[in-house]
Amino acid sequence: MIPLSCSVFRGGSRRAVAIMGGLILATVLTQLFLPALYAAWFRVKKPVEVAKGEA
Repeated sequence: MIPLSCSVFRGGSRRAVAIMGGLILATVLTQLFLPALYAAWFRVKKPVEVAKGEA
């Protein structure tokens, strides 16, 4: 995509920048927002640690 953003073709630069922005936004949402949404929706809790002598 980076070579396309520096392109001299008609409309190629704006389209390439829009595609790169969409890919970056989708990656950020997938890596950060969706796991947090899942944890909040299903109320995921951290596992309780058991002391060594009690198990």
